Amino acid sequence: MDESNQEEDKNSKEKKVRFNDDIQTKVIEENNNNNNNNNNNNNNNNNNNNNNNNNNNNNNNNNNNNNNNNNNNNNNNNNNNNNNNNFENEILKQIEIGNEKQRKRDEEFKKKNKIQDLSKEHKYIEEVVNDQIDSVQGEEYIDSDEDENQKKHVEKIYKRVRGKRSFLKNDDEYSDDDDDDKMNDKIRKEGDNNNNNNNNSNDNEGEEEEEEDIEYDSFNLKGESEEGYFDASGNFIFKKDRKEDDAWLQEYDQVWSSKVPKLTKRELKKQNDQQTEEEEDLWELEHQKELKKRRLGLLDDEKSLRLERLNKIYNILQSDKESVLSALRRLSGNPTGTNKRPEIKRKNPPKNKRSNVDTTTTTTTTTTTTTPTKTQSESDKILFNQLTELADSLLSNGFVNIYSETKYSINETFKKENYQPLL
Repeated sequence: MDESNQEEDKNSKEKKVRFNDDIQTKVIEENNNNNNNNNNNNNNNNNNNNNNNNNNNNNNNNNNNNNNNNNNNNNNNNNNNNNNNNFENEILKQIEIGNEKQRKRDEEFKKKNKIQDLSKEHKYIEEVVNDQIDSVQGEEYIDSDEDENQKKHVEKIYKRVRGKRSFLKNDDEYSDDDDDDKMNDKIRKEGDNNNNNNNNSNDNEGEEEEEEDIEYDSFNLKGESEEGYFDASGNFIFKKDRKEDDAWLQEYDQVWSSKVPKLTKRELKKQNDQQTEEEEDLWELEHQKELKKRRLGLLDDEKSLRLERLNKIYNILQSDKESVLSALRRLSGNPTGTNKRPEIKRKNPPKNKRSNVDTTTTTTTTTTTTTPTKTQSESDKILFNQLTELADSLLSNGFVNIYSETKYSINETFKKENYQPLL
């Protein structure tokens, strides 16, 4: 019993020892594991710290690089701005140089215009002087109504003085030179007064001209019938060639005529020559256009339009030998026309004998032969109108021989143009 108990005690002790050993090993393992975990965590922390440090260093480096790049970009932009400013300054300098050249050109052009204007004025003065010289030498030329009035006034004074001289008894009174000088001075003074007082002198001249310058014409029935007619009461009434204008129109014409420059004979001749030259140039241009059109020929649109119209005419014509003119006669309802041929038949022709005084009377009878006409139907009227319109349009566009064209000749033109007629 004792042995068994001892063995049991041993076993229990061994079990306790084993159990304790297991616990210790477990504790040791756990401690080791904890130590390993701590080491790993420390290592991880160290690694993380290292990584963070590296990242911070990298970020710092990147920031430094970016700052350097920005500084470089700013420097480049500043350089570009400086270059642009220099380029703009060069352009502005060139513009100023161009403006100065243009100013010089404008000044030269103004000088040339002044010289031309002075030359024109000089020519005009020469023409006026020449006209005055011609008028002094005997050429009757009056540029304005004032000159006419002045001339009439001088002639009237001359007539008055001459009449006074003729009525005087003693012609010896005017033989002295002093008296002649006095009369000439009087005429000059009256002429000067006329220039200073145009309005008063014009009114007086109108009254005196009515008294003195009355002209009497002989009676001419043919001329008076052209100018007017006699009414039922026997009064002569002049014909009105045009309607009388209103008062405001007459005033407008007077104002307009005063503004229009009065030209001399030479200037009028120059204007007429220029107008004739311009008209001749226009005629030449039109003639050249026509020749060019003939050389180049018709355009595609004109050709197609002409072929379409010829196709319509082709369908209206019946036979190959029928022309457009014969088709118009056929469709008009009178194909042969009314041939009125007067036949004169004489009876007892006259005998021209000098001995016989009595001449025999002759009687003539005329007979006309007419052919029967055909009535025109409505369809023929439509075709007739259509054919005339087509022929006129082609004739106006240059197809001169359209009325002599036949169906066969139109078909030949279709073959040349490779055109298939539509039926």
